[in-house]
Amino acid sequence: MVGQILSRVVGLILFVATVIGWQAARAGGDTARPHIVILYADDLGYGDLQCYNPDRGKIPTPQIDRLAQEGMRLLVCRQAL
Repeated sequence: MVGQILSRVVGLILFVATVIGWQAARAGGDTARPHIVILYADDLGYGDLQCYNPDRGKIPTPQIDRLAQEGMRLLVCRQAL
């Protein structure tokens, strides 16, 4: 029951964020702002992507490697407990 409610809330938040982003892009928002891409993945280790571990990366990720090369990579992320 709680999982279904949480799933619906997350879905609603993603839908609203998508609509807001679409409206801002359609309105021709400020182009000087940076583009931010956040990738969430479940059960993905630090060394699995080739942009972080080029010698032994398990997953070929040419597009993510290109994004990492052209942009910023965050190496230290912490979760508050």
